[in-house]
Amino acid sequence: MTETLKCIGCGATLQSDDPQKPGYVPKASLEKEDVICRRCFRLKNYNEVQDVGMESDDFLKLLNGLSDKPGIVVNLVDVFDFEGSFIHAVKRIVGNKKIILVANKIDLLPKQINKRRVSEWLRRLAKEYGLYPEDVCLISAYKGIGIDGLLQTIEKHRNGQ
Repeated sequence: MTETLKCIGCGATLQSDDPQKPGYVPKASLEKEDVICRRCFRLKNYNEVQDVGMESDDFLKLLNGLSDKPGIVVNLVDVFDFEGSFIHAVKRIVGNKKIILVANKIDLLPKQINKRRVSEWLRRLAKEYGLYPEDVCLISAYKGIGIDGLLQTIEKHRNGQ
C-alpha cells in the first residue's frame, strides 16, 4: 500500500509527475524526512509566490461541503481589495456558521488611520452581502500584527469545535 505524503508547508498531496500541478516535488526530494512542495520551497527560500493553479469554480466546489461540517469560518480579505478578495457567496456556502472576518495588510495603512473605523467599514461592506460576522480582526500576516488577537477571537467563538 502506497503512503500518501503531504507537503508540511501547505498540505498539498505530494506528487512528482507533473510540475504544473499542486504538490510537485522532484523524486529525489521524496526521500527526505520533512518534504515541502516546490511552491512552498520557492516561497520559503526565494520569497517567490507561484499561482496555485486553482480556478474559482474549483475553489467554490471545495467550499461547498463546509455547511455540513462543524466549526467556524475565518474569512480572510485584503484590506486594500475587499471586493476582489471577498467571496460574495460565502454566506450561502457556509450556512449558519459563525464567521470571523479578518482583514490582512493593516501594516500598510497610514499610522493615523483609526483601526476601529476600519473595522466598522469592513462590517458595513460585509453587511451589504448579507454577512454579519461575529467579529472583525485586523492583522498583518507579514509582520505578525494582530495574530495573537485573532487566535484569541477564534478560541472565544469556537465553543470546543
